[in-house]
Amino acid sequence: MFTTSSATDQGSWLLAEALLRCDSARERLERAVADLDAIAVDCAWKAPGIALLLDRCAQQRQELIGVLDQLRAVESGLRMG
Repeated sequence: MFTTSSATDQGSWLLAEALLRCDSARERLERAVADLDAIAVDCAWKAPGIALLLDRCAQQRQELIGVLDQLRAVESGLRMG
């Protein structure tokens, strides 16, 4: 993990950049989770072969939610300084 010093112009810029990257990553992860949810809804009625795909999507969704929680913690830490 990296550290920044917000007392300097460069530190302020680095903090702002890190927060923007966290926000962007969070938005992408939230979209991915929403897409996985949509796949489960759209494919639930289809052929039994889809069940394996849906199980894998559910696993990926749980992993993304875990990463999203970690990202929110990092973002919160960056905001607190």
